[in-house]
Amino acid sequence: MDTFLRRATPLVLLALAALAWFGAWMPGHSELAARFGDDAVLRFVVGLLCIYMVMLVVERQRLEVSFKQLLGAFKDYHQQARSGMPTSEAPEAKREAAQILVGALSSADPELRETALVHLKRLSGEDFGADADAWRSWLDSESKSP
Repeated sequence: MDTFLRRATPLVLLALAALAWFGAWMPGHSELAARFGDDAVLRFVVGLLCIYMVMLVVERQRLEVSFKQLLGAFKDYHQQARSGMPTSEAPEAKREAAQILVGALSSADPELRETALVHLKRLSGEDFGADADAWRSWLDSESKSP
């Protein structure tokens, strides 16, 4: 849903704006106005916009929960590493966190890319710059090693 919302948002907003601005000239407008009132198209646009905004808010909340879980996993992993407590889950947690961070390198948000890069360097001890393919290769090689 996240990908759909990010890709569709500009098109949905443009379509709603066009409908609000040019609705009076669309075919069947006079019938709609006679049946539902002169502002029927505008009310329809506002209603769709409200529904779309609710979808965006729900998606934002879902992403916030995921991000908090990721940060919690990072915190737990670093606490375990500092205490020297060996766990069987630490390598798996590290791999999952690295996968998420490598994915974030492809984000359109430059601040998110920079933050992901800082944490990848910290987590891995490596520095491949902002090259997501190099990080994926590193991740693949780490996944294959015992």
